[in-house]
Amino acid sequence: MDRGLVTLQLIPPPPGASVAAVVGHYLRQLPEDADSQTSLVFYRRLLAAMDAAPKSDRRYTYDEGWYVEMRDCVQRCIDSHAARCS
Repeated sequence: MDRGLVTLQLIPPPPGASVAAVVGHYLRQLPEDADSQTSLVFYRRLLAAMDAAPKSDRRYTYDEGWYVEMRDCVQRCIDSHAARCS
């Protein structure tokens, strides 16, 4: 859920993109000088896109571990920016 009046234009990842492709796609769009509210919206959208990506590309134990760590990292970014916005 995006709160406030933040307008952030992000190009969605291609349909069926893997989690790694989704992360790379979004991180190339992260605004360099984004304030906390914009960053909060960005990371919430990234997390939603990661969760929507196909799980079939996680074939190896390493893949699942990377996904869990990356998802935790994005969640920490959300928590950090949410705290700054409140």
